[in-house]
Amino acid sequence: MSNKKPPQLDNERYHIFVEADEEIPSIVSRIQKTKHKIIGLVVTRGSGLLQSMVNLKLLKREAERLEKELVLITIDNVAVNLANQLDIKVYENIKTTEPLSEPQREAPQMREKIKIDKTSPDPLISIHHFQDSGEKEVEKKEQKDIQNLPEGTDDVSPVNSDKPELRQDQPQSHPNDMPLTVSGFHDKKDIDSAASADVRQFPSERTFTDYANKITNPDRQRISLKPKLRINKKIIIFSAIAICIFAAGFYFFAPAAVITFTVKGEDFTDNFRVEANISQKTISLEERKIPAHLIQEEKEEKKNFPATGKKNMGEKSRGTVTFYNSWSTDVQTLPAGAKISNGDKEFTLSGETKIAGATLSLSEGSIKTNPGVSDGVVEAAIAGENYNLEPTKFIIVGFNSEKQSKFYAESQRKFTGGSTREVKVVSAEDIEKAVQQLRGQLEESLLNQLIEKNPSKTILKDATDFDVLNRQVSVNENDEVEKFDLTLKIRSRNIGFEKETFQKSFMDILKFELPKDKDLHLTGGEEIATEVKEKDIEKGRLVIEGSIKAKIAPRLDEMKLKKLIYGQKVGAAKETLSQQPDIEQVDISVSPEWLSSRIPYFNFAIKTKIEYQ
Repeated sequence: MSNKKPPQLDNERYHIFVEADEEIPSIVSRIQKTKHKIIGLVVTRGSGLLQSMVNLKLLKREAERLEKELVLITIDNVAVNLANQLDIKVYENIKTTEPLSEPQREAPQMREKIKIDKTSPDPLISIHHFQDSGEKEVEKKEQKDIQNLPEGTDDVSPVNSDKPELRQDQPQSHPNDMPLTVSGFHDKKDIDSAASADVRQFPSERTFTDYANKITNPDRQRISLKPKLRINKKIIIFSAIAICIFAAGFYFFAPAAVITFTVKGEDFTDNFRVEANISQKTISLEERKIPAHLIQEEKEEKKNFPATGKKNMGEKSRGTVTFYNSWSTDVQTLPAGAKISNGDKEFTLSGETKIAGATLSLSEGSIKTNPGVSDGVVEAAIAGENYNLEPTKFIIVGFNSEKQSKFYAESQRKFTGGSTREVKVVSAEDIEKAVQQLRGQLEESLLNQLIEKNPSKTILKDATDFDVLNRQVSVNENDEVEKFDLTLKIRSRNIGFEKETFQKSFMDILKFELPKDKDLHLTGGEEIATEVKEKDIEKGRLVIEGSIKAKIAPRLDEMKLKKLIYGQKVGAAKETLSQQPDIEQVDISVSPEWLSSRIPYFNFAIKTKIEYQ
């Protein structure tokens, strides 16, 4: 539980950490859930939210509807510019109380008059409707040609004629090979229509029957293609314009440039802990928590193992020993099972044996101790012919050294009956080794099964618990067999989490911890090393420590650098960029080289890369 005091809802700024790909509805929902009046959206650089004024307008409108003030916490230059245009305050980080800049917008002139020119200018290009007016133009042309003919001519062709004037009372005859030009018609039907129209246009005192017949004769007609030629000219003009536009567009848009900046890179290593919890539904960068899932699998397997233990199934050696008691004058009793040893091999007393107490005697002025004597039967501790010992002396196991020197046993005859016969048996080591081997195989198989069934999740072995649910051995310990069967049933339980969720959360937290004037550049080969620090399967809680090694460099405003060299030649662009701070070296390649040696005029055609010294 947090020990923080309740915030003052009207004055304190409440921070919402926005993911790079978080949607607008999700942000609005989070704004609606809080009761604070000032909402601060903490947004990382490059977030899609910062690249669209529409997104910011929607969020601001929703905040105003909820009677809340919306501010941004970011250092993204694009976001600062857009926010200033929308009267949204921007703060450098969550601790600052003064905005980066107060947006000021000029108030509109309320009394300013705007004049609107409602007159319609004449069209720049006249449009000719060939379908509607073509026939009329042909008719007018024919009428004009016919009316311009000299009176009295015997040739009605538009071509000038030097024949004598034709009088009205003279019969009109025309040669069959008279040429006639008709504009704008391509079939006999159109020619007939034009001919009848022209005959009606002639003065009533003249008769031009032959002229009409001449027109309707398809063998003598000549078709003019003037309108079609006019269309082809326009097509040629439009094609030329299109080619020019295409060439200009290709010249401006086709070139591309790749600019490689060389800066002094610094090794950067950072690590922090993230908690994965099955009760967590969403990512919390403030608490550094991510959602997790409890995943479990079970597997049972039976396997055969060889017995490697050895057991001597021969007979035990037996013999009789004489006990000597010089330790006490009292009777000494040795219970059955008491052990004696010759220093190498042990024997056990078959039954209880009482040894008489020692006696004292005086001989030649000296006191002599006479030990109490008693016989007992002993048996070798284990079978084997090597226990058939020759007569020897034994100590009684368990006595101190002084008592052992005065209370001992001796054999007078060789022990007999011992024999050796080794057989294979199931030893305790065999069973334990089989359990460990089969369990290891099952655990590895279950772990691979978890990974295969959950490809989008991170499954760590250290985040997995394995429990033995069932164990069965087909024989007992020391059973005389060649092989035995072992059956094991194992359950695996793992706390897994989404790979992308963990990596994204890690990188977002990492970006917030970078120095303000530094930028993180990843080559794609970096890996986040993970280590499990805490694990509680029952509560569904896992604490992971992640660490990464990367490069950081001075933060470059790539957009600003691009604008400095728009349209410049490659040499001039290199010189311009080399003079900028924090840049050690600049390499520029332009393609295609045969088209242009200048930097493109558009941002999308310029790609930048950063390399480190």
